[in-house]
Parts: sequence; structure tokens; C-alpha cells
Amino acid sequence: MMKTELLISQEARDLGNKLIRGMNINSGYGLANLLGVNSCYDNHQAVLIWTFHQIEEDPSLRDLIKIKKLFLSFFPESAYQLA
Repeated sequence: MMKTELLISQEARDLGNKLIRGMNINSGYGLANLLGVNSCYDNHQAVLIWTFHQIEEDPSLRDLIKIKKLFLSFFPESAYQLA
């Protein structure tokens, strides 16, 4: 295992990566605090960890549409624009 590898399920990793791609999330910093994740993680890592915690707490969130809706609820509407 690499030192920077996250210990999360493959399911959370796959769903989180879909969310990252679908929302075009850059790899910088800043999302961790908004998502309630330790701020030492970059945006991609924070989304993966957040996704893992969400589906562990509520297995019904194993759906991209549901997890995306929850993710967007962490931001004011003015911060994003849906296509």
C-alpha cells in the first residue's frame, strides 16, 4: 500500500471518482472543511473520504444522483450552476 493511499472501500472510491469527474472538481484544497473532512486532505481525497462516510451511514446513497444531490446541499446555490 502506498503511503498516500486512502483506506476506503472500492465502492466508495468508484462513486467518489464519478462525483469528482461529474462535478469537475479540481485537485486543490478547500473542500475538506466544507465537507467536514480533515483539512489535510486535498479536494479529491476529501470527496472520496466524504463519499465513504456517507454510504457507510446511509447505504441508499450508493447512487450517483443521490450522492450528488447531498454533495450539492453543502454549497449555496450561487456556488454552482446545474446544466
